[in-house]
Amino acid sequence: MSKTYKWILAIIVIALVVLGVWYYGSKPTTLAETGPIKIGAILPLTGNNSSTGEAIREGLDIALGEINSKKGQTIEMIYEDSQGDSVLAISAYNKLRNIDGVNYFVVSISGPVLAIAPQAEKDKVILLALGTASPKVTTAGDYIFRHNLLPQEEAQKIAKYLIDQGIKKIPVLVVKAEAGQSYYDFFKKEYETLGGEIMMTEWYEKGAKDYRTNLQKIKTLKAQLVLAFSYPQELALILNQAKENKMTNRWFTTYAGVDPKMLEVAGQNAEGIIFTHYFNPDSGRPEFLKFKDVYAQTYNKTMPPYAAMGYDSLKVMSLVITKCAKDVECTKMALYAIKDFAGATGSIGFDLNGDTRKEIYFLTIKNGQFVPLEK
Repeated sequence: MSKTYKWILAIIVIALVVLGVWYYGSKPTTLAETGPIKIGAILPLTGNNSSTGEAIREGLDIALGEINSKKGQTIEMIYEDSQGDSVLAISAYNKLRNIDGVNYFVVSISGPVLAIAPQAEKDKVILLALGTASPKVTTAGDYIFRHNLLPQEEAQKIAKYLIDQGIKKIPVLVVKAEAGQSYYDFFKKEYETLGGEIMMTEWYEKGAKDYRTNLQKIKTLKAQLVLAFSYPQELALILNQAKENKMTNRWFTTYAGVDPKMLEVAGQNAEGIIFTHYFNPDSGRPEFLKFKDVYAQTYNKTMPPYAAMGYDSLKVMSLVITKCAKDVECTKMALYAIKDFAGATGSIGFDLNGDTRKEIYFLTIKNGQFVPLEK
């Protein structure tokens, strides 16, 4: 074999090796090659916001069962309890990331989400925020997504509804938390722009148990309606203590304050409350009806809206993970490309900031049931 021929053969072999490395290194790794993909869920499973975390987990578990039953075990969920606390949430993230090797996360509550987001963005891992109201999530980074109503749109709709109903003066009761502050700021701006007046603003500490002083101040105003930016367990106590104080006004809140456990604790005192929501109990969407039936069969209780949010979120994640496996960049771009995923909570799509846009409904509680306001 000539020296020239050997050089030519060597060049061909090297070229083939380089081409092979490029091809197999650049294509997305498949699930068949990687095995189950781990998703870390950091939720408030205990504490004041446990009803939210429990409902999300229930929805995630239903979706997980459906996904793995059809395709074999493609996803593994690892749950960590944040208790709604930012410090605990960061600790949970570090454990999931550094010990469990997780690249995909679902996290709820604004404080924990915003605490984790900078590190998730630095690590270039996907964080999907569920039920998070802070506007800061919008600009938290390219790897940060949100599945929720946008608080500014929700607050604007509340303000317009009140003005249209001739309610131009109201007191507001607000939890001292990222979500409460965000809702309040957006609402105040819109309401006052439309000609409304906030008669009084009462703030309370997150997780408080006694609201009697706040309520007594509000009672002296003899307002027709009081707007509360609160979490479910707190709102239940507020409504009960308002009844004890013989307050006769109607109450208005956001979706964040209402769930079946709130109704369970407040009982009759929750009758007539008005609230915004992405949840439509009269929805005829086949995706909604299917999930509602499966939830009832699985848990034998009324479906909390957060369960549907958890369910849809894992379905969306599964859709992109099936294509991209452990390729986080591929997953990120695939999420941004989703525009009209048919979910139980409605159509889901992400904008350039990673936020979703969802239809907003007005609901109330009538005879112990969540029903559209017009009924």
